[in-house]
Amino acid sequence: MPRSMPPLTRHNTRLATGLLLVLSGMAAGCTHQPDARQDIYTTPTASCARMLPTVTGTRTYTPANHTGADDLRASPDSAVAYPNPQTPAFCDRPLSETLRASIEMANYSRVLEKAGLLSLLQQNGPFTVFGIPNSALESYAAPQTSGIPDTLVAQARAIGAYSIVPGRWTQARIRAAVLASPSHQAHLPTLDGAGILARLDATTGQIILENGHGVSTRLWVVDVPQSNGILYFTQGLLPPPSARADHS
Repeated sequence: MPRSMPPLTRHNTRLATGLLLVLSGMAAGCTHQPDARQDIYTTPTASCARMLPTVTGTRTYTPANHTGADDLRASPDSAVAYPNPQTPAFCDRPLSETLRASIEMANYSRVLEKAGLLSLLQQNGPFTVFGIPNSALESYAAPQTSGIPDTLVAQARAIGAYSIVPGRWTQARIRAAVLASPSHQAHLPTLDGAGILARLDATTGQIILENGHGVSTRLWVVDVPQSNGILYFTQGLLPPPSARADHS
């Protein structure tokens, strides 16, 4: 005849069973979170990195106690006037982390955050991001002393979504798509719903991005590999067709 289980043992067994059920429920719930981050434990590590340029510091620097335009052209009077250090972009890190760390992407990161899109770039993707530099965002609407214009915040969703393309679009893949197209243009579908048109400059062979409404921009930084996609820097802001083209 089997012995009865001691009361303490029965209690521990029930406790262990309860914890197992709770942990199972938590694990099941985590898999359904729409904004779940990319799992760093399943992301292959890499030792590669790219250095991202920074020009914002020297562009916005003003010498202390300057009295006119001549002073602005004089020799720098502070270490702040010298070029900012470049920002490393590690290949095994997600797009969201690299964008937050880049000085040149500070305004763009804020636009994505306002639009609720920065958290998307934590996920597995892959995504191709055409990041917009600070100067392009600041000049898109009426400039302010610092930061991005208030009028731009209202358009954050459209501008941010139009700069993100699902998939891993390397420079080589874009070129191949352009050359394979009878119209010599590649259509890159964005999160905005409208597509970015890519073509090659007839003289230089460089990739040019267009919105199909007369606005175009070139690429500044290309093919920065990330754990969940590819990062580019554009030279200017490419507004979505739904936004006003005249931003002067």
